[in-house]
Amino acid sequence: MEKPTEEAPEAGKEQEKAPEKEKKKESLSLRIQNSKVVIWIGIISAVLGIVGFVQAIVTDSNKPELSVSLNYHNRELQVGQADTLLPTVKPEEGVYEYIWKSDNETAAMVSSTGVVRLLAEGSATITLVVKDKKGETVQASCLYLIKPCGTDNKATPQPVTAQPTPTPQESSPIVTTGTKKPAVTQENSSFSNVLDLGFATYEGGMRNGQPHGNGTMTFRMRHLIPGTVDCEAASGEKVIGSFREGKINMGTWYRNDGSQAMVKLGQKYGG
Repeated sequence: MEKPTEEAPEAGKEQEKAPEKEKKKESLSLRIQNSKVVIWIGIISAVLGIVGFVQAIVTDSNKPELSVSLNYHNRELQVGQADTLLPTVKPEEGVYEYIWKSDNETAAMVSSTGVVRLLAEGSATITLVVKDKKGETVQASCLYLIKPCGTDNKATPQPVTAQPTPTPQESSPIVTTGTKKPAVTQENSSFSNVLDLGFATYEGGMRNGQPHGNGTMTFRMRHLIPGTVDCEAASGEKVIGSFREGKINMGTWYRNDGSQAMVKLGQKYGG
């Protein structure tokens, strides 16, 4: 009787090892694929990072430089008169600090809103320094030549930018519900007339009993800025600029939170 051969068990062991080898191959293949995915993710992230960096540089280089100009370069006025300097700051979008100063306060003084009061004969340079969030500063100046009261001379305005001409499409009704009819008072009449609008006081140029020309409108209560669609100023806020027949033509809105915004005839809030 022959003894069973041992080849059968060996063959069985080989068959058992075959699936294990296949599993190891599949596991190795999966690890290789995962590694490739990780590598590609790293490459894509690096590329996106480089693109974002380049875009940031390009965007920053395209930003307009900080600049400021005033509506007048020089003025010839008389003792006792008042004047308003209107700044134009670029870029318009931003929060800026305005610092006004006079190099001869005996002859002329300037308020924090750019209202210049001429006190004595002589000359004075009014300078506006504008500072942005980064601490960068720019400045602009206006020279005042002040003549004695009663001197026959005329102001020589030199506007930096032309004001837009109002069109019928830009006009909008002014909300005056609950306010009294404007009346001219003589508060501080040695400098300029003050107009009581009820919802606000106005100091500056006037025509036919309405704000007309350069001036400052200081609000007593929340109210629509005359001439805009829905720009409402709060109590204590000011609008300094150019007015036409009672409406804002173009100017700067000084808010209580310290921010400023340009406003013009027919403008919508944030527009």
